[in-house]
Amino acid sequence: MDGTTSIGGVFGGVLSHLQEITNFTYSCRPSRDGQWGSVEDGRWTGMIKDLVDDVADFAVAYRMVMKKPSTNDQTWTTFTQEFHLHVWAVLVASIVVFAIILYLISITEKGKEKFRISDSVTIVLGALCGQGTEVEYRRLSSRLVLLILMLLHVVLLAHYTSNLVSALAVGPALPAISSISDVVRSSSLSLGTVRDTAPLEYLKLAYKNMMAKKDHVLVGDTLEGMQKTLKENYIYFDTGIYVLNAADCRHLILPNAVFTAITSFALQKGSPLVPVFNQIILKMKMTGILHKLEQHFGPPYHNCDQTQSEATELAAVLTPFLLLIFVIGLSICCCLAEHLHQEVTSTLSLKKPGISPKYPKNACHTTKGT
Repeated sequence: MDGTTSIGGVFGGVLSHLQEITNFTYSCRPSRDGQWGSVEDGRWTGMIKDLVDDVADFAVAYRMVMKKPSTNDQTWTTFTQEFHLHVWAVLVASIVVFAIILYLISITEKGKEKFRISDSVTIVLGALCGQGTEVEYRRLSSRLVLLILMLLHVVLLAHYTSNLVSALAVGPALPAISSISDVVRSSSLSLGTVRDTAPLEYLKLAYKNMMAKKDHVLVGDTLEGMQKTLKENYIYFDTGIYVLNAADCRHLILPNAVFTAITSFALQKGSPLVPVFNQIILKMKMTGILHKLEQHFGPPYHNCDQTQSEATELAAVLTPFLLLIFVIGLSICCCLAEHLHQEVTSTLSLKKPGISPKYPKNACHTTKGT
């Protein structure tokens, strides 16, 4: 293989029309670094770099598409993603520390009834949830601990509720994917395209190891690939015009699509091809050839600019209900265990030597009269 690839769709139709009128020949190759083209450290990458370095005369872009993240996809993390794992760990450690401190202060306070560590944990959890306590604390140290817990409750509540409301209203953050290399580094995503097409040859040339023996990521056509993105952690790779025409508001196009239709080719600055291509493409647009090509290769692109809202599904709020059921079951189990423990303790205490009922069985007692 000589490393060349072919272009179909609207791009292929436009190039064929240009080639027929101007009588030129061309060959298409993947960008040397496998990137689309962006400025990194003051220098262009990808296809733009090939143009700047005079390696290519014009560039045609490929795009990736995946399912747009939705709140309804996060069954187990809807109410835990508001805080990072480190924050949750610090919060648990703070509960343990505050419970121990409050317990030590309470057992050294004179006149206080017997105080257990479980009582201290309950008071700390209640304070973090905004609940007071019936236990009376007279020492300044214990009151300071409770005051700090109340202030911590206000701070945590403000941050948690604001992040929760934002997550439910706006939705989860978009994935940090800007190139095929990001997909290659991800262990949860798979990249694929249509079988026996130019995009597949591009992927084989640029990422041989990734596409080796992975026939399961290949699809029969664009529509199948777009549907596959909605069902799996799958990213579909194709030319920009196919992606733009087949995507709807459930899809996320990578890199972000600035225009909803084909607008131009990328050429070298000052290239003599610019005025020639401009004139021919303008005539194609005026005569309807370009519009015919766009209609032939796919339906019109869906306009997703308007703000849309969707009803929250049960999967998104399933976690608190499952937690409630778990706590109720745990409470019932604890109640049964405590009752059984009391029964066993009472039975063992009656069986200890030297402990007998106050009045022996069948004994007669008389009371001296006055």
